[in-house]
Amino acid sequence: MTTIPLRPLAIGAFACLLCAAGGGALGALVLAPPVPASLDAPPALDSAPVETRVIDDARTIPLSFITGETTSISAPIQGKVTALAVNLAGPLESGHEIARIDGRPLIALATSTPLYRPLTNGLKGDDVTALQEELARLGYTLSVTGTVDWNTQWALADLLGIEDGTGGVPAEIPSESVVWIPAPSVTVASLDIALGQSLDPAEPMLSVTDSSERGVLTLPEEAIAGDRVLTLSTGALPVPADGVITDPATLKAIKDSDQYRAFSTALGDGEGVFTVPWSLATPISALVVPPSSLFGIVGADACIAQNGDIHRVQIIGSQLGQSYITSDDPLTAVDLHTEGLTCR
Repeated sequence: MTTIPLRPLAIGAFACLLCAAGGGALGALVLAPPVPASLDAPPALDSAPVETRVIDDARTIPLSFITGETTSISAPIQGKVTALAVNLAGPLESGHEIARIDGRPLIALATSTPLYRPLTNGLKGDDVTALQEELARLGYTLSVTGTVDWNTQWALADLLGIEDGTGGVPAEIPSESVVWIPAPSVTVASLDIALGQSLDPAEPMLSVTDSSERGVLTLPEEAIAGDRVLTLSTGALPVPADGVITDPATLKAIKDSDQYRAFSTALGDGEGVFTVPWSLATPISALVVPPSSLFGIVGADACIAQNGDIHRVQIIGSQLGQSYITSDDPLTAVDLHTEGLTCR
């Protein structure tokens, strides 16, 4: 049998290949680079720094203008219509007579709070304040104190044309003679009564349309409490807390602003939403903390912990995942692990 010898060169080459492969694998195993520190899991944070920030809580919110709201007015007393002083589509001014029932005059009054009880000396309340403000606007001389005095009783008795039977001021003036209307000047939209008609209490008499314009802001839910302004080209315009703007000068300033004119020009005959910058009139200093650091929250009151010590705070708002608080204590950091902690 013939034996075929292996060539030394081929054997050597094959051996070298094996060594290279094995060495490469070993090198890959031994020399693999470590995982970068940046890819390691970050350590859990136990606290977060407290930031102090002066904020005006500025928001851009929608503003709409509303006119022509209709209010239904019912008969306050039972009886027969003996006089009718208004006409369909005609004006009705605060302080003017609407009708007479059994000879008793019903006078329209535009007050921020309707008068809902008999007027007697010493009576106090928001309805009294509103009555005094409107009587003063109508030209009567009296002080707006929220408490009924002789001047208040005399003014209302004079407006209603009533007296005590001896020419004096009645000790008690019935509220049923005062009919609330929503604005100082309204238009009679419907007239549901006629001369000689018998009325029952709460039976519809007429409806009126408020001809005055008002601006209504769409207020965000999580806004910091405080006096607010709209900042436009015509100035920083104060606005009520409820977002309903009725002051004619403020409404005029809004519509005279560059912002509103640009909006109206761009809008043309189409529809759109006018937005305005709405912010605190006076910026405040607040502490900014993570929401998770707060515990024991009751309304606007809460607690935080700093190095295990518990501090009471007041929540004034939140925005973009941050909570704004105030505190009587100096705070530089807040604990993030508050499990088991309680306000005390």
